[in-house]
Amino acid sequence: MANHLVILKDGAVIQQGEPQEILLNPEDPYIEAFVSDINRARVLRVKSIMQKTVSQSIFAGDIDGEDNLESVIARSGGETEHVYRVTKNNEAIGQLEMKDVMRALVPRAASGPRSVA
Repeated sequence: MANHLVILKDGAVIQQGEPQEILLNPEDPYIEAFVSDINRARVLRVKSIMQKTVSQSIFAGDIDGEDNLESVIARSGGETEHVYRVTKNNEAIGQLEMKDVMRALVPRAASGPRSVA
């Protein structure tokens, strides 16, 4: 995956930045549609959604900041209460709660208010 993306529409730049940031924060309905079919669990990395502070003292285990969310989900065994220590070169750089993983999997447009018919 590229380190920097530029998304154009009709020759105009609509959004540019790191792929993780664009996927998590689309700035326009066109971008939301553009990223809607992407497998977020496979593309998003732990470091993109982790909390940068470590406030827990007990963890379900350590995970690498470069791991994708798909691997974290598999490791959790479906448990949504787990909290993992995030590491880089065996040093703690943050923590990841499974509830944050679940939030990251839902596109922003899909998680907004819905009208009831």
